[in-house]
Amino acid sequence: MESVLSESVLTLAEAASLIPSGYGRHVARQTILRYVKNGARRPGGERVVLDAQWIAGRYLTSREAVTRFLSALSQSPTAAKPIRTPSQRKREAARNAAALEKLGVPTTKGKK
Repeated sequence: MESVLSESVLTLAEAASLIPSGYGRHVARQTILRYVKNGARRPGGERVVLDAQWIAGRYLTSREAVTRFLSALSQSPTAAKPIRTPSQRKREAARNAAALEKLGVPTTKGKK
């Protein structure tokens, strides 16, 4: 985490005014506080936290930290696995079972 004090320092209310909501207004200060404490989920499920520092009884962030936060949220997921079809899963399971049999590990075949 970079020090937000060496950047353009903002209060949470000022940071809230930088992020538009879906209703033509800006997000609430409490939303920014939630981004600082809990973060927000990216499309891939990872959490991204807004950089801020607790100073003199309040959180301070920066314009650059808000930019980094929004950029991180808008990036595509890093390691998205391709979706496998049922036939692909069956073929892979068969290959894995054959490899285990070759190593001498018994596998269950068929229905129980």
